[in-house]
Amino acid sequence: GAVTAGNTLLVEGQDYEVDYATGQVQITNPAILNANQEVNIDYEKADLFNFQTRRLLGTRLDYEFSENFILGASIMNLTERPVISRVNIADEPVNNTMVGADVNYQGKSRFLTRLVDRIPLIQTKEESNITLYGEYAQLFPGASRLSGQVSFIDDFEGTRTAFNLVRAPQLNWKLASTPFTVPGATSRDLDYGFRRAKLAWYNVDNTFYLNRSNATPDNVDVQNHYVRQVSPQELFPKRQPLPFTTNEVILDLAYYPSERGPYNYNPNLNPNGTLPNPRQNFAAISRAITSDIDFDNANVEYIEFWLLDPFIQGENGRVLDGVFNRNNTTGGDLFIQMGNVSEDVIPDGRHAFENGLPADGDTTETILNTWGVVTTSNLSPRPLIIPPAPGPIRTWGWMAYPATKSEILSHSKILSMLCKQSLRIPKPGNVF
Repeated sequence: GAVTAGNTLLVEGQDYEVDYATGQVQITNPAILNANQEVNIDYEKADLFNFQTRRLLGTRLDYEFSENFILGASIMNLTERPVISRVNIADEPVNNTMVGADVNYQGKSRFLTRLVDRIPLIQTKEESNITLYGEYAQLFPGASRLSGQVSFIDDFEGTRTAFNLVRAPQLNWKLASTPFTVPGATSRDLDYGFRRAKLAWYNVDNTFYLNRSNATPDNVDVQNHYVRQVSPQELFPKRQPLPFTTNEVILDLAYYPSERGPYNYNPNLNPNGTLPNPRQNFAAISRAITSDIDFDNANVEYIEFWLLDPFIQGENGRVLDGVFNRNNTTGGDLFIQMGNVSEDVIPDGRHAFENGLPADGDTTETILNTWGVVTTSNLSPRPLIIPPAPGPIRTWGWMAYPATKSEILSHSKILSMLCKQSLRIPKPGNVF
């Protein structure tokens, strides 16, 4: 390394001191401090993890013409192999070659003895010795061909901050309320959810893509485009592959427009239990924005996503929904809404949570509405208490009613019609 003030090279110990333990340089010469000149510090440091591969080769050749005349030559090459092909300025991998030559001659000369004798008051009889030594060296700098001999001032990859909305969807994404554009969205009755279809959202675990894994079910076709592994290079062809196999984390949305979704008690069903008019149905999920919601302040400018073609033809493009199992040709609409949205999936203005229902059957802290029995208490961290078997209420069932068929039928004609079809349609689930 070197420390310079302007064009003057400073001397360590005289002009500055170096604390090698902390990597600090202290200027000790007051003249430099008062000169108001720019001080530059150049230094070299090894890679933090020694990822960069270096190769140093060299050889030394000596040719002895006689015991008094020797000619020598040296050559040395230093090559660095970059970890990635994109390197920054001052981190360029080098490919430097240094060559040198030297000559060494020693001999005796009577001529020098006679020449010295001509100097007044000097008289010598010994033979004079002649020693000639010369060196030449030159550096041929170069850059590693693997880096393309190009340095990047800035690759602009750090100029944006990305908020990933894909990972852990089972924790971050929740069932959304009915959009206002759907008929019945302003209702507080059961028709609020008549058009809600089934939607599953998930990430496929990388374990299922391993060839040696026994976790993949036999009936899962990992070659199907809507199930298979997606490598990062499919989305980013110029991204350098990692030394180990990895896959791009994908948010899978499996939409079944003909099947009833949660809280859909639509009695107008087909004989096989599916919903009529699937083109008019919807499914929705929502999530909170946990970062700065002032997009102008956070400089959030756009939403970026890749959508897999939903119209892939061929055997590997079939949508394996368990009912039709055919290629998609009808299509649909995808809406992304941002802002203040309603989180009231059940439009009763209350929080429904199972441990808020009294275990002893006491109804003083509950109310009965169209959607079932709902607690009037606030959200509580208290645990769910399961009473012993002789207790009056052992389970809260469908729509949080006590799980007896007679009580369910006594509250709603719609539920009565659904119960008649209970053997051939899926239940919308208990309200927990």
